[in-house]
Amino acid sequence: MKQKQHIDKQVEDTLNSLDGLQKASPGPYFFTRVHARLNRKQKDVWEQTLSFLLRPAVLAASVLAIILVDIIALTNLKSTENSQVAIEQAQVFSEEYDFSIATIYDYSKPDNK
Repeated sequence: MKQKQHIDKQVEDTLNSLDGLQKASPGPYFFTRVHARLNRKQKDVWEQTLSFLLRPAVLAASVLAIILVDIIALTNLKSTENSQVAIEQAQVFSEEYDFSIATIYDYSKPDNK
């Protein structure tokens, strides 16, 4: 019986707490802001892309990536010895396959000199 009275008291307290409630009303300029947002022009793809790229985090990441690529490129530069070896290898390759052989196109061209 005490349990039922306790539950009835809680229900009564809950219903009494709702007596002082008022209807919710929007803040000042609410409808003006909603109207302005509805009439706002949508950004096109280029504006969205540009606004994304101009974010400080994206700019910083891009600059760091460029600097990192530059550092890697500078540390991997070949010395002049290595470039000389590459030139010699290219010469050996061209001598071995002899790319100076004339083709049929060279013989079929008329000389208009």
